[in-house]
Amino acid sequence: MVTMTRLTLRQFSRHAACYHASVAACSGIDPFCCRTDWIIPFYRSFTPGAPLLLWQHDTSFVLFAATTAPDGTPLITPLEAMWGFACPLIGPVAPQMFEEELLRGREPMLVSRHILVCGLPEDGRLLGRLATTLRLRYMPWHGVPTKRCIALLGDGVDGFLQRRSSSFRRNLRQALRRTIAAGISFERIDIILRPQIPAVYRRILAIEARSWKGVSGTGVDRPPMRTFYRLILERIAPAGRLRLIIASHDGKDVGYIYGGVINGYYRGLQFSFDQRYAHLSLGNVLQYQMISWLCEERAVWYDLGAAMPYKETWADREMRTHNLVLVRR
Repeated sequence: MVTMTRLTLRQFSRHAACYHASVAACSGIDPFCCRTDWIIPFYRSFTPGAPLLLWQHDTSFVLFAATTAPDGTPLITPLEAMWGFACPLIGPVAPQMFEEELLRGREPMLVSRHILVCGLPEDGRLLGRLATTLRLRYMPWHGVPTKRCIALLGDGVDGFLQRRSSSFRRNLRQALRRTIAAGISFERIDIILRPQIPAVYRRILAIEARSWKGVSGTGVDRPPMRTFYRLILERIAPAGRLRLIIASHDGKDVGYIYGGVINGYYRGLQFSFDQRYAHLSLGNVLQYQMISWLCEERAVWYDLGAAMPYKETWADREMRTHNLVLVRR
């Protein structure tokens, strides 16, 4: 039996260094979205009033929140469950901690709600273990895996381009020539001091408002997404983990792309451009500019996020993590 300590969010934040080391030691999970850089901003933006169920034993952590599904069903979920990127079981004995807490039945919120466990490792072993261990008390349902597109950068820009189709390379060359001819410039930003973040974020949001997403009302310049990404920037920018490129034309910002880096792994967060510059294929050029920068820094992985058709042409492999729903018998 594992002795666990219940944590508040503030206490958990004080253990962030230990927690991040445990995330880095886990294989087959999302190395960026399992970090506090992602899960705490999500919680504060989307479910700030949800009761938290946070436990620690040494270097192991179990992290859940009590929320409600759109249809009113009471749920226990990871701190981020919208996309299912973040695994709530981190560290060598976290699965045992979770199993023991469920089987003891001491926590009323766990007993009375369906439980969603997301972001389980690619190899499926933990998924199988939980489903088997808990099946006498819970009905396990295997959810649809969460997929994200991954580009491999370890062999540099040339290696990346060699794995693309001839039409991809041709179209990219043409787009690069168009942006040069149009006088587009690209500014790289990797560190932003905290007092400067609001001004830089206003530049990003102004571009977003002029993008097709912003014009249609579906951009990330609206809450709660606006708050979510601001909180992420406030965490990664002062620490030097931000990689941001802003494209400009005649002194006016017209496009952006940014993400976070950790141990050679880049997680793309958002990119967009003024829709009046769509004829330049500015989105593709921004992706290429970021890949070039990352290769200069010898990054190995570019996580483009949730799998979508347009991302597949940039990707070399697909990463899958597993989702499990536990329904009390």
